[in-house]
Amino acid sequence: HPSIFLPVMTMPLISKALRTSSSRVMMTSSVSRRGASSLLIPVFDNAKMLPTASCNQRRRYSVTHPPNTGSDPLHLFRRECISRKLCNEDGTRRKGAHWVLSIAANASADNASTEPPNLRTVGIQRLSSDGIDFCVKKGSRIASQLQQMESSPNGLPLSILHLQGRIVAGESAEQWRGDGLCYAIPLKEILPHMPSVTITSMVASQRIQAERDDARDDGDNDDDDATTESAERTTVGNKSHTTEVIQRTRMELESGDLSFAEQVASIQAVRFVPYRLECMKGGPDSIMWERWEWKRPVGNDDDWKSAEWESPNVLLPH
Repeated sequence: HPSIFLPVMTMPLISKALRTSSSRVMMTSSVSRRGASSLLIPVFDNAKMLPTASCNQRRRYSVTHPPNTGSDPLHLFRRECISRKLCNEDGTRRKGAHWVLSIAANASADNASTEPPNLRTVGIQRLSSDGIDFCVKKGSRIASQLQQMESSPNGLPLSILHLQGRIVAGESAEQWRGDGLCYAIPLKEILPHMPSVTITSMVASQRIQAERDDARDDGDNDDDDATTESAERTTVGNKSHTTEVIQRTRMELESGDLSFAEQVASIQAVRFVPYRLECMKGGPDSIMWERWEWKRPVGNDDDWKSAEWESPNVLLPH
């Protein structure tokens, strides 16, 4: 309830009322413009003032109840992203939002490989009950592995990590981790939600890579512009030429002259479908981090993608 401050000169008129009132009154002083001290009395509408709790007393000493049984963690994930203005109500990326996901895939299909996992950060384009959609450049390791598995019903194993929020007083941070399988999806499903800078950089990179491939085919291997480490780690070489290609691609995209066919040839849309998701949430005002885990069975057909999630488990913070 709002407080109404009355000058001290009115005290004789209300002293009797104050003695009989159940409201607790705190006397505060302030200094007037002339330097004289005047006493102000806050009058509350049948409200009681409670002692101010210390920082430690304000901390939560109980863990929040886990979500309901059978709840969809992807729905909860999207709800949190909406509240932080990362995505729209339909789960699509908000314009200008820095909405990213770290992904890790096996270095190769060979389980005996000693190479470290392929780790990278991608932009989330859409989050729905079907999964998490993002994109990678055609020719990258993940895109190449997906292409090799086109005839297989099994998806590509993938692990994800998403962070949001801030660890400051009065706020909380979240960490979403998960394991699942990813599948190639049509680019047209997420292309309208992709930032123009992502489209431009991927198409331009493919154009430069194609130029270097042609240069090698012609036997022109003396120029540094033709040296590459791999299809996804290509050296810049001539920076002026690279900048020119990117600028030209950007202008074509803005004018509508960049063909859809070239975009499809340069960008691979991917959907991550989790079979395990985990959320850890907390902050400075929490006595402990809250951590939940959801699981659902995985099968060899597509039915598991729509299977209901099991009841969430409450896990220790570490």
